[in-house]
Amino acid sequence: MVIDTTSNELARRLEAYSTVCARSGFLHRLMNWDSSEIREFANALIESYPDDLDRFDFSDELIQFAIFARKHVRTRDEKTGTSVALEMYIAASDPGIC
Repeated sequence: MVIDTTSNELARRLEAYSTVCARSGFLHRLMNWDSSEIREFANALIESYPDDLDRFDFSDELIQFAIFARKHVRTRDEKTGTSVALEMYIAASDPGIC
């Protein structure tokens, strides 16, 4: 009984994480895609969250961020293991950026 409950709960959580990954997993590949690919996935994300993302600005802002990231974000650092997502956050949080 306990094992079945745990197994079912883990399956439910895996499904939830899979949904999040399917919707936003493209963000870690953002620096490698061209504008049309970014726009395609941004529009899919907008469809998933229409009340939270601005239909008119989000795609363009994401494309601008990708251009910024290509200039200011390092790829994964094998020595430290720093992820691209963390590097994006660090670059975007730099006080000199705003």
